[in-house]
Amino acid sequence: MIYFLPYFVKHNNDKEWIKTNIKKLILYSLPFYAIITLTFIFLSKYIILILYGNEYIDAAMPFILLMIGFFFT
Repeated sequence: MIYFLPYFVKHNNDKEWIKTNIKKLILYSLPFYAIITLTFIFLSKYIILILYGNEYIDAAMPFILLMIGFFFT
């Protein structure tokens, strides 16, 4: 998003340009974020085990919820 921000600022008065390009941005980034989210969800227990150890394995469910929130933001 840091790369695209100057273009959106440049066209801040052109509502049609913003509407068209925000749709493109969402459409093209959706698969990328879906892959990241699904990968982290499927590997959540292993990630928690590697980073924090067995005593924090209960944190896998909140981690999954955070990843779902990441996808929608």
